[in-house]
Amino acid sequence: MALIINESMEDFVTYVDKNACKVPIFGDANYNSNHPYYNKLIDNRNGRCPQNRLGYEVVWNDKSSKRNIFILFNPSVANSERLDETLKNCVRISYAVNQSLSENNQAGGMVIYNCFSVRHPIIEEAINILNNNYQYEYDNNPIFKLSDNFSQDSVNIILAWGNDAKNKLPNSYYKSLQETINKLQERQPVYAYRCNKSGAKQPSHPSPRCTYLVKRFCKDAKLIKLDKNFQPED
Repeated sequence: MALIINESMEDFVTYVDKNACKVPIFGDANYNSNHPYYNKLIDNRNGRCPQNRLGYEVVWNDKSSKRNIFILFNPSVANSERLDETLKNCVRISYAVNQSLSENNQAGGMVIYNCFSVRHPIIEEAINILNNNYQYEYDNNPIFKLSDNFSQDSVNIILAWGNDAKNKLPNSYYKSLQETINKLQERQPVYAYRCNKSGAKQPSHPSPRCTYLVKRFCKDAKLIKLDKNFQPED
């Protein structure tokens, strides 16, 4: 599929949701859970989804290998057929950023990574599972391999894990993530679409409740370059 030129942002989001190639990258199938939440994770193409997801790629222009990389907090219910509302906001950000680039330099898709791969409706329970699986994350979560496997096809690396990354993750695990992103920054700038002004003041998450902030950003899409404390660089 090729990028449709001159369509509105919301038309583009609808197009991507319905037509783009969506590839969830699942982890260990033994993570399955009987929690009723996982009924939402049914994927008609792939059957019942595992409890953990290592990555998620969306391709709206298969003529381009360039991708925006978003680093979010926790995996969503998005599957190979439909996006969720958070990822629609990532599409909006990608669309807006693409507008300032020549067609040859625009991202033809996006890749989503998360702080951890466990999917659970209750964050505290997901983190309890994480506490017993640090090594699995270190060995399998693509975040921890980003600096070694960095692709020149990435257009922008956008950190958007929200205040929960610092507030809710175990300190030692957060420090490991911080070191990983800092190592990546030695090779490539890392950006935010917005930084929170209160709490932990981390790069804002594009959750559904922040859609109005995403749309505000899209009116004048200027990404914020981050320093090693994930604050706006002077």
